This record gives sequence, structure tokens and C-alpha cells, in this order.
Amino acid sequence: MNPSTRWERITLTTVMLVFALASGKGLAANWKHQSMAWVFGPDGTSIRSPDPEVSGAQPAGFTWSMVPGNVGAVYFAGGNQITDRITQEFTDLNATGLNSFADYKNVLESAVDAWADVSGIQNLGYVEETGEVMVGAVDEIVNRGASAGVGHIRFLAYDSPIIPTNVFASTSYIPEPGATVDNAYNRSRSLDVRFRSDAHIWSSGNQLNENGFYFKKIAMHELGHAFGFGHNSISDSVMGGGLYTEPGLGTGDIEGAIAIYGVPEPATVLALVVGGLCLFSCTRLSDSRRCSR
Repeated sequence: MNPSTRWERITLTTVMLVFALASGKGLAANWKHQSMAWVFGPDGTSIRSPDPEVSGAQPAGFTWSMVPGNVGAVYFAGGNQITDRITQEFTDLNATGLNSFADYKNVLESAVDAWADVSGIQNLGYVEETGEVMVGAVDEIVNRGASAGVGHIRFLAYDSPIIPTNVFASTSYIPEPGATVDNAYNRSRSLDVRFRSDAHIWSSGNQLNENGFYFKKIAMHELGHAFGFGHNSISDSVMGGGLYTEPGLGTGDIEGAIAIYGVPEPATVLALVVGGLCLFSCTRLSDSRRCSR
């Protein structure tokens, strides 16, 4: 994204947040919940309500971790190991411009922050994994769920025998109490974000794909599922179709995040304003090389 376009995006985001703060409520009343996912469409209600007084409300705080390679899986905490289901290293994705575990971690953190910076979603920080906790044994990391008010997101990579070849990544929603998928297997994998390690898109030669662009875009999309969003048909949304080419969230994503999770702390909005002004100043001064860092 060129500097002027980035400035326009920050300005739009800041205006939306300031408006929401001033009005005392979220935006995008058309974002409604249906079948375990928030979607843009007709009204619907369920246990996964944004109302904190409703039992089972979608948690707003999330820790996250990256599962290293060569970690096995169990059907559920304490269950039997699944044969031949082993994670891959993140570096096996060979994403353009990303050469180390730290590179992938930085991109994933920026993807989490993309949602946290514009809404009441809280990035509660990174949790180091040593490879001792198997996939499907998440209770050994953190007691997550509606009663705890916190979620834990695990990022991991699998090869194509585990993830279908026509899928780049997948994420498990938080199962709603009483739903057909509310069972030990799905609860143990809720908020798991799985990347297919041998997908061609990570190393695509497309001119957009610099510094892991597609990896970040798909990470933001999958995080949207972790945060409770389904697919939509909004052109300006990372949860929409595959033609979305912005490096950050679209206005539709920001509106949805505010509608479900509310606005961020005022300090975050102030930081966006100051950051936007600094970026604008740097953009105006860039031709004379006078932009400080």
C-alpha cells in the first residue's frame, strides 16, 4: 500500500472509532449472529451474544500461541493419539519474504493486532509453546471458554493429507452450548487456526505477495472466524471474497468488530490518531528524506 492510501485507511478507521465513541454504541447494526458466526444479513439471536449479561457470550480477550513442528494430536484432552497427524514447522510454508519462525510470529501478531486495534477485542499476548502439548489437548495450556471470558488461539501448520488441497487454511469456531458440534472433539480444537504447509499461495509470484502478504491476509481471515465471523459478500471485507487485496482490515471488518465487541479503549483511538498524523507528516516529508524514524 502506498503512503497516501495507508493514510486514507488510518483516517477512515479513526473517524469510525471516534464516531462510535461519541455515539456510545457500535456501528453496523446489520451484523447479526446466526449458526455460530456473525454475518452481514438478517436479524438472528443466539447464545453467542455480545451482551456480557448473556451466558456464553463470545469472549473478548485472547491469548495466542504457535504450535511447533512434529507435534501429534489427540481426539480430545486425555484421548488417544491420532495416527499420522503431525504438525509441520511454520518455515515449511515458505511464504515469500518470511524466512524464520520470528518472521511468521511477527506477521501473526500484526494480524491479531489488526482486529484488536479497531475494536474491544483484547490481544492478551503470546504464549510460548515447547511442543509438549498435543493438538486437541488445549486444556493443558489455558482454561478457555465462555465462563473464563478468555479464548486461546493456537496457530499450527499441517500438510495436505490433513487439510484438503483446495483449502489454504481452516479454523474451528467456539461451539455453542447445545449445538450439534458441541462435543469434546470440537471443544478441544475451538480457535485452532490451521495453515496448509504445502499450499502454493504462500510463495505465489503475484506482485502483491511481498513480506508474507497472502499469509497475513489469510491469517486475518481465519482470525475473523476465531473471533466469531462467518463469510460474507462484502467487497470491502477480509471475510468476503478472495479478491480482497488490502494489507489490513476493510471497513466492513472494522464495522463488524465494533458491532460485536464494541470500541477499543480511548487510549487506542488516541494512538491511532497520533500514529496517523505522524504517518501523514512522514509522507509529506518523504521526498526530502526528512522523515524521522
